[in-house]
Amino acid sequence: MWYTVKIIYKSMHYKNKTTVKNIRTMYEELIILIRASGEKDVIRKARIISRNNEAEYFNDKNEKIKWKAIKIFDVQEIGTKLTEGAELSTRYFHNISSYRKFDKFFAREGDA
Repeated sequence: MWYTVKIIYKSMHYKNKTTVKNIRTMYEELIILIRASGEKDVIRKARIISRNNEAEYFNDKNEKIKWKAIKIFDVQEIGTKLTEGAELSTRYFHNISSYRKFDKFFAREGDA
């Protein structure tokens, strides 16, 4: 069976190797497809995919940027033939509190 899963990533900006710079935090929402035998298998695969998509790089100001998966949630069963891990939708936002208010599934399911 095919499922969609939402993953939330959080960016952290470092002014040096260990100190997080005090700037506005950015979040990213991904919706991915996963083929699995059931919901536990979906979550297991989503954790692997979310960790593989975490990234670190330096921006144009030579600050280290790190994206980390912080939440896996909203598992939805679907029944079409699609490719596993295909990104369906991405949304960037600054305010995680507002996100919690409009997405009813966020608070109910496991962290990445």
